[in-house]
Amino acid sequence: MKNSYRIRNDNYGHKFRKSITRYGALKISVIIICGYIGFGLINLQVRNHTYYSESAKSGSHRLVEEQAPRGNIISKDGEILAYDKQMFALTFTEAEESTDKFYETMEKVIKILKENNLDIDDDFPIKLNGDNYEFQFNAVDEEGRKLQERQFKIDISLMDSLSQKKYQKDYSKLNDKETKKIIKEAEKYTAKDTYDFLTSKDMYDVPTGVYSKEDERRMVVVKYAIKLQSYSGYKPVTIASSLDRDVAFVFEQQLESMPGINIETKPQRCYPFNKIGAAFIGYVSKVNDDEKNEEKGYDASTDIKGSSGIEEAFEDRLRGSKGATIVEVNRFGRPISELAKRESYQGQNVHLTVDWKVQQAAEKALEENMKKPRYNTTTHKSTQPDRGAVVALNAKTGEVIAMVSQPTFDPNDFAEVNGLSTEKYNEYYGFTNEFYENFVKEKGWSGKTIVTSDPSNSLNGKTYLDGLFPMNENGQREDLKDMIAKPMVNYATQSLIPPGSTFKTFTAYAGLNEGVINETNTIKDAGFYDDGDGFNRPFPEDGYLGNMNITSALAKSSNAYFMETSKRLYTKYKDVEKTKSSDEFKINYTENGIAAYAWRFGIGADPEDDNAITSTGIEISENFGQVYNHYSAAESQAPLIYINIVNRLKEGKYTEGKYSYTYPYFNLSLQSDDLSEEVKKLRQEARDVILGQIKTGNFDEDVLIKLFKKINANDPLYKGRTISNSEYTSLMDFMKGQIISNGYTQITAKFNSYNAAIGQGLTNVTPLELASAYATYANGGTRYKVHLLDKITDADGNVVFEQQPEILDEVDLDKSIMKTINEGLKQVISGNAELNSIFSNLGVTVAGKTGTATFDNDQASYDREAYGWLATFAPADDPEIVVVSVVFNGHFGKENGSINYAVMDAYFNGNKNDGEGN
Repeated sequence: MKNSYRIRNDNYGHKFRKSITRYGALKISVIIICGYIGFGLINLQVRNHTYYSESAKSGSHRLVEEQAPRGNIISKDGEILAYDKQMFALTFTEAEESTDKFYETMEKVIKILKENNLDIDDDFPIKLNGDNYEFQFNAVDEEGRKLQERQFKIDISLMDSLSQKKYQKDYSKLNDKETKKIIKEAEKYTAKDTYDFLTSKDMYDVPTGVYSKEDERRMVVVKYAIKLQSYSGYKPVTIASSLDRDVAFVFEQQLESMPGINIETKPQRCYPFNKIGAAFIGYVSKVNDDEKNEEKGYDASTDIKGSSGIEEAFEDRLRGSKGATIVEVNRFGRPISELAKRESYQGQNVHLTVDWKVQQAAEKALEENMKKPRYNTTTHKSTQPDRGAVVALNAKTGEVIAMVSQPTFDPNDFAEVNGLSTEKYNEYYGFTNEFYENFVKEKGWSGKTIVTSDPSNSLNGKTYLDGLFPMNENGQREDLKDMIAKPMVNYATQSLIPPGSTFKTFTAYAGLNEGVINETNTIKDAGFYDDGDGFNRPFPEDGYLGNMNITSALAKSSNAYFMETSKRLYTKYKDVEKTKSSDEFKINYTENGIAAYAWRFGIGADPEDDNAITSTGIEISENFGQVYNHYSAAESQAPLIYINIVNRLKEGKYTEGKYSYTYPYFNLSLQSDDLSEEVKKLRQEARDVILGQIKTGNFDEDVLIKLFKKINANDPLYKGRTISNSEYTSLMDFMKGQIISNGYTQITAKFNSYNAAIGQGLTNVTPLELASAYATYANGGTRYKVHLLDKITDADGNVVFEQQPEILDEVDLDKSIMKTINEGLKQVISGNAELNSIFSNLGVTVAGKTGTATFDNDQASYDREAYGWLATFAPADDPEIVVVSVVFNGHFGKENGSINYAVMDAYFNGNKNDGEGN
């Protein structure tokens, strides 16, 4: 009997709600087919549910759950990317005898496991490193790690213990002030302190001096698991998973001497291709012990769930339906009779749009490409690429054909029953202060100071360690300049970086469609751009290019040409209220000419449009970029400008060029736990007022003077201080310069639009976002929802859902304009000797655009290099596939040619090549 489903759409893709559960369907089937037997089951499972539920929690009855296999994840061409295999598991059931003899039994269990080179399941976050106890939490940043440590200390009742001692009540009953004090006290507990708390007589009462440190910890791990399990009734606790048949047999022979120990079967998640595709496949891990998981029927002591990628996005489909048996146990915790049973059911299979031949080709090509150092002819330095991404989309449907992110992880590491090894944890999450110190040492930067070409750069004079990895308020160093490649980041969907010259395709369409440039007129590129209004920027790597038309400007990637296009667009809409923009591309601010076009292609979204689509539509986690525009620039830059104002107000003086200011100091920082509510409120008011003036450019001296007078009178920091009118005048001179000259004027300056036109400045995208925009352009203006899902099948192979192409937006692109642009994009490939030699063997005509996007103007000072981009589509005149690649520290986009070619070759010629090889 088929399940029926309601389907709805949202910004994160399809979510599926079952209107009939598997258990409900099973119950109906049993009634129809089995009659009297079905009635008996209902009697056991429904009518007497309360009785048996209570029985399962009683001293003699136990609920033995049967883990259901998860569904498979399968590629478009039938490769199984994730599946469950059945393993044997060693469990412990609490009973009178087993509890009394726990340590004696565990000593025997540990001995047998060691003899077979096995160990207990161990995701306990206190690790033993030599003689030292250390916390180990799977968090990508320090904030996440601290939250996990706090939750762990709640779970083991440490917070309750501290609360009882200090306030004579449980942690959950404390008010906010009391809670903060207990949190601070708990933070003082080191891993060793916390471990000692657990082994104490009031907790696990571990015999002292009897076992080695390693074996004692193993017993604590099991006790901790039993404690977690106790919250959901008397269920067996898994001690060791992944036992093979021979080891399981050894335990079976000795069960009589080990009260509470039993052997069960249990599924384990497997990923046969290891790291390939991990960025979108994701991984599974044990569920967290929180209410949301409990409400969904998860058991924190035994269950796993998808934690990223497809495993997470389709958890409700992949997750099976657990079986359960209520048994009566003897005093040894061993079953002696079965009272009721419910069968388990495998989860559904998720089929992806990914072509596995193309995926493997993309992975290999990116890996090989990143091995080659990049040489910068301007700085005369070589830089090693350290990360990259590739996205291939079906231009006519939005299907993901391939997606690569490197470096990446092996999802099998997370499926291991013992959790991540220390080695793997350090590889994926170990970005500690020591790690950053070693990084600086390996670079040869220890003790050296940073010197940049910009005298105003805040890094000047700082050591490489403190400049690149500054300490936060918690004493932890942070990767300020994104120096370290992080395997757990999906760089294809989550890295927000400037697209560089790949963006010029969209600037070209905007300029041609608005009539500020045409097919024949030329703009001179002398190796720099001067707008005639004070902006002058050289492009030494480009050199003198001469007179450029739109085709040659794309082929040669002329920055001057596209900056001039932006200036003309800016000028056309200088009085936007009197100038009518096109119906397709509505320009609502002078600065928004480029952005209005980019939004329709799917790069960023209008922040003032409540109905704007702020996603590519892909089912897995993604970030979404933005193009420079009036509103977003104000929202993103004003807080940074405000921070500078706060820091300078503390000094009481500031010099910028020939201007020097001396004024009364004020501390407006909110980064202190000791602020009174009154002072905090005053500083928040100051923040809101100053931010508002920065964003709007409406400097109001009277409002600010009134505000600063109120702060001076009411903040105890300034008790008894008198400020003269002349001092307030000096303060207002400083504030006006910061709010207007360094604030609003910079936010709305024309150079922001110039930078946007060449994919730099405040414009950032993800590789997936750029690929989606190119697909929209290539197919003539249909923006499809990007999707990884192809279909869903049940355990018998029946299709229960099939994904159809979904249109997010449509814009009617002018075919004559596209023809002009495409001619330039073809010449990008054919006119470059290196790219032409690569793609000429493909058998189809390729169009594309290279991009070199600056990371930072002073990137060479700390061994960073530009992002190297290449966006291609083919066949050029009727595109089927779009491929976008980016290499961090890659510098020139043309260096990516081998990557995009390998993907396209596998797509167009993969099956043919396979046939020739057979």
